[in-house]
Amino acid sequence: MIIAGYAFICLVFGTTFLAIKIGLNAGLPPLFMAAVRFGLAGLLLLPYFSYRKIRFPKTAREYAEIAWLGVLMTAIPFAALFWAEQYLASGMASLLVATSPAFIGIFGRLKRSQIAGLAVSFAGIALVVSPDLADGEQAWRNFAAMAAIVLSEGAFAYGVVRSKKMLAGDVSPQMFNGLQMLFASALLFAISLFTEGMPAAGALSVPSAASVLYLSVVASIAASGVYYWLVKMTNPMFPTTWTIVSPVVATIAGAVLLGETFTWIGAAGTVLTLAGIFLVNRDILGMFLREKNEQGSIGVGSSD
Repeated sequence: MIIAGYAFICLVFGTTFLAIKIGLNAGLPPLFMAAVRFGLAGLLLLPYFSYRKIRFPKTAREYAEIAWLGVLMTAIPFAALFWAEQYLASGMASLLVATSPAFIGIFGRLKRSQIAGLAVSFAGIALVVSPDLADGEQAWRNFAAMAAIVLSEGAFAYGVVRSKKMLAGDVSPQMFNGLQMLFASALLFAISLFTEGMPAAGALSVPSAASVLYLSVVASIAASGVYYWLVKMTNPMFPTTWTIVSPVVATIAGAVLLGETFTWIGAAGTVLTLAGIFLVNRDILGMFLREKNEQGSIGVGSSD
């Protein structure tokens, strides 16, 4: 189930960058689109909670913690991502999001191999972004979009590490996912209202509706629920490594469906970036796999 769940979130999350791009190309304002995505997903989950009799948080402190985690894990990173994808290819955006496991590693104690991995990954990112940063008038705008994604992943990584404590209690992953999306959506709606206004009538089309529904139902409800379940069952690092797989999925999807191009320099930079992120997380993933193997061996012995 863990392997199947991981494969599912890699596929779904890898294609969300394409869905975001489709909605933006249809004319949806970025922050409004993000707010609708998470607000709709959160509201759709409320009847499910009642049907399954899933416990709501009991104290104001729990609600406050979920709200804060919603800001860290959803409002900040997705506001940055949706805004940045106005200017960046979906494959490029997914590669920059792939820095989140590195940030999770930074919050722990880094070994020499992990520091080397960070250096390699950031060298790869430098290769990937170099063509866009040489684009004269658009260079500063492109740089701002890239920086927004990378910096926001630091907030996301801190939120993931912090969420482990709450998920270790009796708050279900589905409840946590739904409530943090609702809190994040409220903040995104407020910011969108003051900075973007209401979307134009032409933005409400079949492509924009399809992209929002895919992001809300398939990604924010189904895949995110599986993601938080994996955090609860394993550790914050393992499920977050979906970001290492997503650039491959996003680049292929963007090239096939949107005609996005990817240069040899970009391909080399992607390989370096993913190799560096693997070095950062290699020891943690190895430890996790050894623990699972030991648990499996103990289980077989006890059954005998």
